[in-house]
This record gives sequence, C-alpha cells and structure tokens, in this order.
Amino acid sequence: LYGRERPKDGDSYAGIVVYSYNDKEKRQYLTTKLNTPLKKGMRYKVMFYASLAEMSKYSSNSVGVHFNKKEISTKDKVPALILETHIEHPDREIFSGMYGWDLVCGEYVAKGGEKFLTIGNFYPNNEVGNERNKTPRDIKGTPIVAAYYYIDNVSVTLLGPDERCDCPYGDEAEV
Repeated sequence: LYGRERPKDGDSYAGIVVYSYNDKEKRQYLTTKLNTPLKKGMRYKVMFYASLAEMSKYSSNSVGVHFNKKEISTKDKVPALILETHIEHPDREIFSGMYGWDLVCGEYVAKGGEKFLTIGNFYPNNEVGNERNKTPRDIKGTPIVAAYYYIDNVSVTLLGPDERCDCPYGDEAEV
C-alpha cells in the first residue's frame, strides 16, 4: 500500500506508523509474545531491521523496543504509548532509507518475567526527531502524512556470561 521492499529475511515483513505530523495518523505497534519469559539479570541481544516506506511523507528517529510482563493494549492509549524504550539505535538517527534495511540493535538486561516484546515509538512527539521526505518519482499514489516503516528479522538472543553484544553497525555507531 505504501511502497515496496524485499524482505530482509524470509518471505514477508510487517509495517507500522511510528510518527505522524500533528498526530494525523494514529501510531501503530507490533507486539509478540516471547517463546519463554526473560530471566532476571540475564543479558539479551535484541535486533530488528526497519525500512521507510516510499509513500511516507516523514521519517523518524524513534523506532525501538519495549519489553513488558503483560500484553500492552493500545485501545485507550491514543495517540501514543509513552513508555521506556529499552532498545533503539544508539545515535537515535533518523531512518530515511527507503531502499534497504536499517539496523536497530542493543543489549537488554532483563528485570525478570518479561513475556512480550513491542516495537514502535514510545516518545512524546516533542522528543521525536523527524524529517520531511520527497516521494520517489517512480512511486504513484497519495503519500501518507506519517513515517511508516517496514519491520523485519526481529530476534532476541540470550548472551552467555563471556559474550559481548556485538551489534553489526560497523563504524557508524558505538554500542
């Protein structure tokens, strides 16, 4: 609906609105139940990839992960969930790449019992960096007045006692 991207991994991906100018579009969130609850004090490497949809009039820096013991309902939280962001890009850079995938990766130390992972924007609008984008010439349609991102290849991996969370950012970021 808002563009096209090849999946980073597998056959499909999901998409969400993470920012909208003057809240014209409601924010959206992806939530999944983890296979097993996280264990207190254990360290986890958390990764996912994001790609801005071509029909997005805006791009944003606030795409992150929140862990919770209970499933989060968005029914009463309009227009945004304001929660702690546990994992985000270390530089909080604005993801404006429409072709290819931007990495979000980091280490999370579990409080214990977290059963749900939620991806989205958990900041108030006045703390969200954004840029206005031009729609690519080869894309037809009406742009969405929002930052719509495709999300793919989400993983949560337990780190061993001597393992480091080496996020593959290369030289662009310090983790």
